[in-house]
Amino acid sequence: VSRRLWRVGLLAPAETGLREVATPFLNDLHAATRATLHLAVRDRYEVLYLERLSGRTSVPVVSTVGTRLPMHSTGVGKVLLAYGGQDLQDAVLGSLDRYTDSTITDAPTLKAQLLTIRSQGFAVTREELAPGATSVAVPLRGKGGTVIAALGVVSSSDNAEISRMVPVLQVTAAALSKKLAQSGLGEASRLQ
Repeated sequence: VSRRLWRVGLLAPAETGLREVATPFLNDLHAATRATLHLAVRDRYEVLYLERLSGRTSVPVVSTVGTRLPMHSTGVGKVLLAYGGQDLQDAVLGSLDRYTDSTITDAPTLKAQLLTIRSQGFAVTREELAPGATSVAVPLRGKGGTVIAALGVVSSSDNAEISRMVPVLQVTAAALSKKLAQSGLGEASRLQ
């Protein structure tokens, strides 16, 4: 318990505003989908999970609040990587560890996927971090349109409905991004 409290405590000064603004949107989205939801930011070359909502019928996932996971094998991570700078992409693409047979470890393949993510506005991963889990994620923008976080949903890989989550996530992200900008949140995470 003490280690977990310590990790959560570390989040408070840096990301409390983001979590506070996002919580009502996450609660509404969770009530509508009953899927596992993630709110994440970039922490150097990893994804830091600020919030996770799940229910008893949700697919088991690796993430917990305060954990850091690789950018290249998570939906929220791929969104943050796609909208990150060239230095970030070069650093991450230079070290692509394999977590499952589906993890993309070829830098040119991942780079092409990042371009697609930017053009379509969402990321999809299929069993890249954990077998049986598929994720969809979208960017969250703050003041000035800067991508400051990512919102994602994780579902079972056999869920044919996962692609239907994209418009729901995009609508939620647009509303949340507007609120984040109105709240004055717009600088990229200080942990970056």
